[in-house]
Amino acid sequence: MRQALTVAGMVFASICQSASAEDAPADKGPVPGISVEMNKLEAAGDDCRATFVIQNGLDEPLSALKLDLVVFDGQGIVARRLAADFAPLAAQKTAVKIFPVSRMACGDIDRVLLNDVLACEAADGAVKGCLDRLALHSRAAASFVK
Repeated sequence: MRQALTVAGMVFASICQSASAEDAPADKGPVPGISVEMNKLEAAGDDCRATFVIQNGLDEPLSALKLDLVVFDGQGIVARRLAADFAPLAAQKTAVKIFPVSRMACGDIDRVLLNDVLACEAADGAVKGCLDRLALHSRAAASFVK
């Protein structure tokens, strides 16, 4: 009886392992896209300076990448709105861009929302599905979301 249970347990474990291996996505490497990381927020006089690290994972340079960013305070109130220009971006290149958030202390920034993509263009015109190709991350105390 004990041997039958052991064999049944091994068969069950094998089935579960096979199913989970089939359900797991195949590792096809990184999906081509654009990574935008809000790296840090630091005081600059009466302003807050937002530093972003952008990685263009596309095989083509971007001549335009302008994002509509909305800054929220700790109470969820819209505090500022920025049109941040991240271009030009070479293909397969990482860059750093810095933007001032005027008359706002960094500690008052709770969240930054990517509200819209105002421009996203390569040499041959507009990049299709640019918003979907943007992956956002934050290393700052504030979150960075779509």
